[in-house]
Amino acid sequence: MKFLLTHENYGIESVYVREVHPLKELTPLPCTPSFVLGIINVRGQILSVIDLKKFFDLPAQEPTSLNKVIIFHNNRIEFGILADAVIGVH
Repeated sequence: MKFLLTHENYGIESVYVREVHPLKELTPLPCTPSFVLGIINVRGQILSVIDLKKFFDLPAQEPTSLNKVIIFHNNRIEFGILADAVIGVH
């Protein structure tokens, strides 16, 4: 899956992507690192949302309703990553 962060394309193997979810109702978490935006509720499951732009020290802007949350998973953990846009699956 390819996604966009600050005009740069990134990709991750699709086997780790559970779904893409619109960003809405993000709840900030106090006392967490700056790259942890907060948590979201996806059909009753509470997931952390990470902002890779802050983690990689890329130019950041405030999240909007146009942003997407890519939900990643493996057999041990699930979390979301904030993306500016999802480009597609190749």
